[in-house]
Amino acid sequence: MPLSFRGRAFRPGLLPTLVMLPLLALLLWLGQWQLGRGDEKQALLEAYAAGGTIPVALPAPALAKRFQRVTAEGHYRPDRQVLLDNQTHEGRAGYRVLTPLVLADGQAVMVDRGWLPLPGNARQQLPEIAVADTPRVVTGRLDEFRQAAFTPAAVTAPAVQDAAPRVMNYPSGPGVAAATGLAVYPYVLLLDPAAPDGYLRVDAPTLSFGPERHLGYAVQWFGLAAALLILWAVAAFKQPAAPSPSPADGSP
Repeated sequence: MPLSFRGRAFRPGLLPTLVMLPLLALLLWLGQWQLGRGDEKQALLEAYAAGGTIPVALPAPALAKRFQRVTAEGHYRPDRQVLLDNQTHEGRAGYRVLTPLVLADGQAVMVDRGWLPLPGNARQQLPEIAVADTPRVVTGRLDEFRQAAFTPAAVTAPAVQDAAPRVMNYPSGPGVAAATGLAVYPYVLLLDPAAPDGYLRVDAPTLSFGPERHLGYAVQWFGLAAALLILWAVAAFKQPAAPSPSPADGSP
């Protein structure tokens, strides 16, 4: 027996149902995606907080953790620096400066010394990023090599470049190692904001907005999904058709 409500029978049409189902699936997927993005950003903030405030000696790569606060002792190699291209700040194009800090064992930690703008908004001229190669102790947090939101499935590692600094676009650790000819530590060291020989730096992960906004977006998408389902259900309850008149009713 079909469902009924206040004299209306539940008879969903085929076309409205075929339109509603993929839209409903899309809205639910968008809600789940926003929840997932919120979880990712929350995990990022928690990992940063778990990195601690007291630096420890640079651990072996297998023991290193993202955002762990560390110190590393060595000397800079200004002739093997890397400029990360396509790095913006407040809408202005620029570079992030990665300078190898060569450790006692010969391994190099790429120290992210911060962001600086294009000189005169022109790419024909590279910024001046000279730094002394004297021994030093560097303090900062470990982070992963920056990657673009969308990257090709396979990227060929660049050959060693003779010119310095090397301008690269979202390289991986092995890519930087191939371009510089150095044995590169698998994490970047984000130079502390108060440390010398650096440029524009921040003391926390850079987020366009926090995880709470993703939750708000998810609620909106789920709300739209619920509204779509309700509208479809309301439209599916139809008034029964009036019975045809019979000869007994006096019709000719």
